[in-house]
Amino acid sequence: MTTTESHWTKEQRDLMRRCIDAGDVIAFVCTDQHGYPCNGETKRPEERARPGWVQDLGPGEPRIFSSDALHGTSEPHKWKGSRVWICAFDPEIVKDSIKIAARRRTWIGEVLPHEALDPSTAARLGRKDLSGTDLSGANLGSADLYHADLDYANLDGANITGANITGANLASAVLTGANLYRANLAGANLASAVLTGANLYRANLASANLARADLALADLALADLADINLARANLYHANLDGADLYHANLDGANLDGANLDGANLSGADLYRANLAGANLAGANLALADLARANLASANLAGARVGEKWRGRLSGYVGEPAWV
Repeated sequence: MTTTESHWTKEQRDLMRRCIDAGDVIAFVCTDQHGYPCNGETKRPEERARPGWVQDLGPGEPRIFSSDALHGTSEPHKWKGSRVWICAFDPEIVKDSIKIAARRRTWIGEVLPHEALDPSTAARLGRKDLSGTDLSGANLGSADLYHADLDYANLDGANITGANITGANLASAVLTGANLYRANLAGANLASAVLTGANLYRANLASANLARADLALADLALADLADINLARANLYHANLDGADLYHANLDGANLDGANLDGANLSGADLYRANLAGANLAGANLALADLARANLASANLAGARVGEKWRGRLSGYVGEPAWV
């Protein structure tokens, strides 16, 4: 699970052994930076986490997700918090798949980032070496993952809203259905990543590498995609309404049925791109390279298209504004 030998006192280690011998259930608890609850429990000034502190609600039946219980988890990455603690819980617990509840909780000690061996704790504490880890369903909202190594990681369904993922390595990572609203992924490597159905609304992906990534049905509306590499990426029926794709590389990308209404594609490379059935109404395609692009049934009504392509494009519907 986790090693605590590096900084725990002898008293803390002895307390851990006594709790285990007594049959207590060992689990994690996440707190804010000051040691106060941040996942629904009542925050009282006198109830600040500290080693050796025993909370006892007295006799009664613990009820999960209620004020009649003290809670813990085996998966701290699915909960909010910037600090992770190890606690011992009364053996009479109730639990679901990721949370336990009891009437008594003993705080044994804090886990420091360098002591976290399991990926769940490491992610919650902001560790960067997370290659290949299973973080499905993780709650990493506003997390600092700057230059983190997450290649081949499983972030299926994760909440990563507002996180700083600048320059991170997410090559071949799975982010199916992940929520990346307003996340900063500038310069990140997501080559061959799976982002099917992901929410990237207003995300910053400027200069990111998403070559061969799967973004089918993803929401990229109003996202910053300037200078992005989407070569051979799959954007089938993706929503790019109002997105900024200035100077983007979309060579060979699949944009079949994508919504690019009002998108900025000025200077974009759309060589061999599949835009069949795409909505490009009002989009800016000035200086874009449309050589060998498939525009069958694409809607170009009001789109700004370079004069050089007049008479060279075919199959589209709507009248573009030649510039």
